[in-house]
Amino acid sequence: MTLPAEPQADREFASLLRAADETMTAVTIGPESPLVGTSVRDLEAVVAAVRPASASIEAIPERDRLFEPGDTVFLLGRPDALRRVEAEAAGDAETDDVESGDSEADDAGTDVPRRED
Repeated sequence: MTLPAEPQADREFASLLRAADETMTAVTIGPESPLVGTSVRDLEAVVAAVRPASASIEAIPERDRLFEPGDTVFLLGRPDALRRVEAEAAGDAETDDVESGDSEADDAGTDVPRRED
């Protein structure tokens, strides 16, 4: 993060963050998670960083990097997509509840497919 060059830049930046559809979260990959062995490119959210259980943080990891149990993954994405990743990271077998969202408004046009790169 850098200091703004203009006096109002910080307020403008904060208002842009509030208006964005995306948010950020961190999830830890559980030992029974279906994400174990999948790569950064397989997630439907942007992976900003990964902190392995026994190493230092990897900012902007390679897209082929595979997830291991204990990895903490820092994600940027739409709330509905992040909830699905959180459920998968925890190894929840019942991801249908998470995919359907907490309300009907969450379901309206927010189904985000996995990225195909």
